[in-house]
Amino acid sequence: MISFFKPTESDQRGQVMLIAATLILCALLIKTPLIAMATGQRTRSPAEFVPYTFPKVNLGACYRPVAWPLATPEIAWGAVTGVAVDSDDHVWVCTTGTPPVLVFDDAGLPIASWGDEYLSGAHQLRLDQQGFVWVVDSQQHTVQKFSRRGERQLLIGTPHMPGCDETHFNEPTDVAIATDGSVFIADGYRNGRIVHYDSQGRFLKSWGTQGIATGELSLPHSIVIDSQDRLYVAERCNGRIQVFDREGTSLALWQNLVIPWGLSIDAQDQLWVCGSSPAAWHQQDVALGTPPQDQLLIKFDTTGRALQQWRVPKGDDGAEQFGELNSVHCIAEAQDGSLYCGDCKANRVIRLVPVGTEPLTEPLMESNR
Repeated sequence: MISFFKPTESDQRGQVMLIAATLILCALLIKTPLIAMATGQRTRSPAEFVPYTFPKVNLGACYRPVAWPLATPEIAWGAVTGVAVDSDDHVWVCTTGTPPVLVFDDAGLPIASWGDEYLSGAHQLRLDQQGFVWVVDSQQHTVQKFSRRGERQLLIGTPHMPGCDETHFNEPTDVAIATDGSVFIADGYRNGRIVHYDSQGRFLKSWGTQGIATGELSLPHSIVIDSQDRLYVAERCNGRIQVFDREGTSLALWQNLVIPWGLSIDAQDQLWVCGSSPAAWHQQDVALGTPPQDQLLIKFDTTGRALQQWRVPKGDDGAEQFGELNSVHCIAEAQDGSLYCGDCKANRVIRLVPVGTEPLTEPLMESNR
């Protein structure tokens, strides 16, 4: 008589667990080679690992911040609203503090200041081809032309009397000077128009009304003119740059790229724009993208083609760190490629210098301001 061993229930569970463990181990052993085969990769042992060897060459334009200007305890800095660089690489700054017009050499040493007797709310500063200094005062509703020593040469607008006619502005924002001396004023915050004067300050015409259609304007915050007398207008609240001829005909719209705050243009008609990334309106907003979500610098050619872009870290209100921007308001480029950016929230200028093609090795410098 033959007897058979009958496994217990416990033995059966153990066999099932052993089979399951064997199947899992087989799956793990098979999975890695299959994935490698599917992706074209060869499995390596740790001893065979080779680090990546990408070429560490900066092909694009890159920048790093440097400490600038030098410590200036005698200056009561306010919002930095305008910056320009002259042919001597002197940096001209306007601020809502005192004194309102400041001049530095490229090393950051202050060399001149003036304007207390004329200015109370400087919003932008421009240098014309004859070396005169133009300052827009949005609080006084005026645009003023000065010698480099601060002697007033011309006053356009009626001080402390807002309006919307040939002799009155309502919080103007910027000014552009053509090669023939013609003056184009962005009457931006309240009136949403461009006003054209001759070189003596005589009214010629105005154009633009507040709106979103082609030819209309919404907060024309900055304006520059190129060598062909094309005008570029930064519309902060439409999130676009609109191009006009000097008669006020709209030529082009650059949109979906940046919320533009400040513009500058060089001798090669290349346009720097400072601002922030596109943003949607919120019901509680006073102006589009305010406060900004980031800080962008973009260079364009005259067709609207972006040539380069640089993002600057955004600082927190009252706690901005070295090299950060909080609300960039203006931008200017020096002959060596350095960028000067004025911040109307952090109340300072930062200088960004090109880093070249080699990878960075040194840590960021600490600011002395």
